[in-house]
Amino acid sequence: PQHQHNDNHDGNIYAYCVLINAHGLTRNIEAAIATFTNLRAQQRVNVSIVGAMMAAHIHCKQYAYAIALYQEYCHDDHAAAASFHNDISTYSALKACILSRDRYECGHRIIQNYLMHCDRHSQPHKQQPHNEVSAELLRKMIDFYGEYQQVKQARDIFDRRGMRIQPNLECVGALMKAYVNHGEY
Repeated sequence: PQHQHNDNHDGNIYAYCVLINAHGLTRNIEAAIATFTNLRAQQRVNVSIVGAMMAAHIHCKQYAYAIALYQEYCHDDHAAAASFHNDISTYSALKACILSRDRYECGHRIIQNYLMHCDRHSQPHKQQPHNEVSAELLRKMIDFYGEYQQVKQARDIFDRRGMRIQPNLECVGALMKAYVNHGEY
């Protein structure tokens, strides 16, 4: 299916995001899927709609569906991936990988692809480089590796110099939790 990737901010898109989120929060995944399917048929799916649908799947504990949506819209092989590939969608995909408890390889690939995307689009001579990662996503990456007891990878993310964000206290806490989960006090 064709995916519209312009991020038009008309009020209807915002209302649809709220509606999909509400359906997810009330565990009415069928209604959320129907709304999403209707928007897809109208080619009105954008990054906000995908994020709302991922969140609805996560609220309904349908982690595999949230991950599949991320992979469908955000995978680098997809023509419009750059406009769907952002910190929020990546954060949600990693959250689904953590909550599913059996998606280490998938989450690891998501992180590696995200970091390659950041490296590829890095423009250090500009004021707003594309390799800027939110502290929340950095923490979720560390959390992911910590949950799967991959302390070295968690530490590598924490120490990564290519990202233009300094780890905050939450990132330090996530790294400490990774060490504790691994039995390293």
